[in-house]
Amino acid sequence: MRSVLENKRFLFWSVLLVAAGTFCLARWSGWPRPLEGVDERQHRLDVAAPVPSAELILEQSFVAGHDGLTAVELLLAVYPPGEDDVQDLPVLTLRLLDGAGEQLHAASWDVRQLTHNESLRFAFPPLADSAGQGYRLRLEGTAANRATIWAYSLDGYPRGELSLNGERQAGDLRFEIVYRYSLPAALRDLGRLAAEALGLLAALALLLFLPGLALLALLPVGLRDPKGCDPAVQLGLALAGSLACVALGWLWLTVLGGRWSGATLWLALAGSGALLVTGRRRQMAGARPRFSWETAALAGVLALGLALRLVAIRDLVLPAWVDSPQHYLISRMMAESGRVPSSYRPWMPVDRFWYHFGFHALTASLHLMSGRPIEGIMLLGGQIMNGLAPLSVYAGTVLLTRRRAAGLVAAFWVALLALFPAYYVAWGRYTQLSGLLLLA
Repeated sequence: MRSVLENKRFLFWSVLLVAAGTFCLARWSGWPRPLEGVDERQHRLDVAAPVPSAELILEQSFVAGHDGLTAVELLLAVYPPGEDDVQDLPVLTLRLLDGAGEQLHAASWDVRQLTHNESLRFAFPPLADSAGQGYRLRLEGTAANRATIWAYSLDGYPRGELSLNGERQAGDLRFEIVYRYSLPAALRDLGRLAAEALGLLAALALLLFLPGLALLALLPVGLRDPKGCDPAVQLGLALAGSLACVALGWLWLTVLGGRWSGATLWLALAGSGALLVTGRRRQMAGARPRFSWETAALAGVLALGLALRLVAIRDLVLPAWVDSPQHYLISRMMAESGRVPSSYRPWMPVDRFWYHFGFHALTASLHLMSGRPIEGIMLLGGQIMNGLAPLSVYAGTVLLTRRRAAGLVAAFWVALLALFPAYYVAWGRYTQLSGLLLLA
């Protein structure tokens, strides 16, 4: 009976994972709408551009950064009709030209149907090889046209220029170009990011799991894992233990007057390995880890969740928003001194350091051990930690409910459905993420 139930569960989770993968493929293929991203943007504005007409032609040049250029979005400035307006139909026409001046696409709008300050989207089929190519957006109008585009009076877009009847003008249009993000492009980005992360994975895996595994090996089986047979639970506990050990290790060595270096960090990991070997007999005396269909399903959930998180940072050099520069600063201060700082000097005139430094201890350690730039460690390492959040949630749920299926549901939700913590990269909330990995 148990074998039948396990087979049914395995079939259920296999179908669910295949469905999740199929959904991702369908989204990249355009269902229910295609995945798009902002390529280039110039959002400053303080003046309306001259109104295009048959005698006055505006052009804005730009360079596409991605393949799949598919739309240009503009912000309209529409004037009310005047008493002496001509009776012609007021029409605004947009044309997309390539670098040689050949027309690629064109569209026209009845100005009477347009609204002031409305967004105007000029869409066209994706251009397959648009990355690095120069384009020109031409604006024309009939004699009765009274619509134009908001612009910026200064040069806000250094990769292009605004021209009037072929003569260069100061400033740029307010515009945004959009690209279609296809599955082949996503796979290329994933391969590139995975290759960049390979050099970081060995040191990161040791830091994230070896100290915690050594700690678990010294604990009684009942404390290590009440069921004594789920390797994923033990890895989740090891992840939490390692994060705590790294932060406390930096704190204790600072209090004792020492300082960390790449050599001492590697030595500490070697010591953790020795403790793991020492506790091996006690570990083997308990129930041995037993791999199951839940373990295989969890591995699939973790792999898919991590892949999506890596693709999300394809265009970033640092986690976004205002927290990230502070995280970079603290990580650099710790890496340069080898200690938890007592103040922000000489970088900032702040004499007390009160910030929670668990994530920064990990980042500084990886920098000292690998020599990789801190900004790359923050971005790639942070997303790898984000991808491990489902493992932490799985372990916490199994320990709470004693049910692997419940842990798998929780992991699936956090990896592929929940907005948080996947969205933390948009805030740079990796310190909060580190706490969540411990909390679960």
